[in-house]
Amino acid sequence: MKRVLPAAAFAAALACAPIVDADAANDTLEPSTTCTEPLTPKKVVQCALGTSPEVASAHAQLAAVLGRRLTAGTWLPTNPVVSATLSLRQRPEPDNVQSLNWSLSLAQQLEVAGQRGLRLRAVDAEVSAQIRRVGVAEQDTASNVLTAFFNAVAARESLGLAEELFGIAEALSRLVTGRADASVMSGVEADVGRAE
Repeated sequence: MKRVLPAAAFAAALACAPIVDADAANDTLEPSTTCTEPLTPKKVVQCALGTSPEVASAHAQLAAVLGRRLTAGTWLPTNPVVSATLSLRQRPEPDNVQSLNWSLSLAQQLEVAGQRGLRLRAVDAEVSAQIRRVGVAEQDTASNVLTAFFNAVAARESLGLAEELFGIAEALSRLVTGRADASVMSGVEADVGRAE
């Protein structure tokens, strides 16, 4: 049961992680064809998530953590080291004996006492935390862009309402001026009507 959760988190992270192309990462962002009029809240969020540097950074950090997870899962953390020495020793006269000394050694780091398991649990915790950070970055970006979108919609509607009220006020002013010119109402009443 303890091994299932980290494995599930790792599988979810692999499914969520984007495949990063080094050439594509260096290119400038092109405006997406989905970011065109008419804008809907869903399109605005998709466009913002696709172009947000915070979200891209969080996904890149997730890819880095997944790479560390892959590295942490290896059984032999270092390469084996092979070394050899060879020497020829010769005694001086009168013995005049030669001897050949040689040695060969192989060294390999082995993890004991659950070191690999501890390392895997630590990296799995990092993966799980980074998945949450990606979600937070996406939610924060979506929240900010939706707030800006609805503020822009409200401003557009306020502008339309203000233009409509201005048109009504102009029509009322023309009506009051026409009535004053026709002597249907006094000039003072016409001035009051224009002021309102």
